[in-house]
Amino acid sequence: RTAAEALGALKDPRAVEPLLKRLEDADVSVQRAVIQALGVLGDARALKPLVKRLADSKAPVSGMAVWALGALKDPQAVELLLKHLEDVDPMVREVAARALGAFKDPRVLEPLLKCLEDEGQNVRRAAAEALGTLKHPQALELLAAVALRKRPAKRLAAVNKHVLRRKPHRRIAEARDALFRLMYPGAI
Repeated sequence: RTAAEALGALKDPRAVEPLLKRLEDADVSVQRAVIQALGVLGDARALKPLVKRLADSKAPVSGMAVWALGALKDPQAVELLLKHLEDVDPMVREVAARALGAFKDPRVLEPLLKCLEDEGQNVRRAAAEALGTLKHPQALELLAAVALRKRPAKRLAAVNKHVLRRKPHRRIAEARDALFRLMYPGAI
């Protein structure tokens, strides 16, 4: 495990082949470390082997594979990550939502919106953050619509805290301000 972590930390593409050979290790912690290192390296040669790890019955392995696919930022991974938004394990759904935030692909908008209604709080938070990072006009509309549906004050606070905590994109800040004016007329 330590060797896999060290190889990933080197960020040397020559580490990919030795890491791929250890993907089938019997030790789950070694598999996770190898998968993480492959994600850090971001080499396209890891795509197909990582896709195979998605089907692993052990959630820590499949969850790390979902993360690594997101880290590769390969457009081929989008469809696979979208499927994992419906995984039975909330941790896998959360990781998939976070990973999809790295893709500037309009296909992720509606599925991430659905995740805002997920039973898992971390999944909802990850989806809101992912939508916020997209900085796509449609994402702004989706976040605004959700913020106004149920418990608008609480939703707006969540959008403000988890989506806008980074340097807010001007349009996102404008959407937040518009929501505030709608919810609290006369307050501004």
